[in-house]
Amino acid sequence: MFPSRAVISKSANVTTSSTCAASLPNDGATFWFCSGFEITAGGATAGSVITATLTGLLGGTLNYTIGVPTSATTMAAALTVEFPSALPSVDVNTNVVLTLPPTGAGSTGASVNIHGYKGARQLNE
Repeated sequence: MFPSRAVISKSANVTTSSTCAASLPNDGATFWFCSGFEITAGGATAGSVITATLTGLLGGTLNYTIGVPTSATTMAAALTVEFPSALPSVDVNTNVVLTLPPTGAGSTGASVNIHGYKGARQLNE
């Protein structure tokens, strides 16, 4: 079954010490199905390794490790994830949230996008 209406949530471009997040907000009536996400970021004054999280999914939090290069003019490798089958939210009252922690001092920007669709979850599939 293909979604009748796909939804994309995106963050603002953030710099330096800001957390970057995008969510598929619950409506209390239907499940979210997360089909994927994208993370892009620039480097920082001091390189680092940070962990992005995808929360609110059945089965628990998913963690993704991102390398932040040393140099504000260097881009980090973009992370694009497309799930083979969309992942359902825990329940109809839970937001699905993609969060990227701060990339560090001197960072010129970071953005996250998450996409999915709403529907009924079949428990006996």
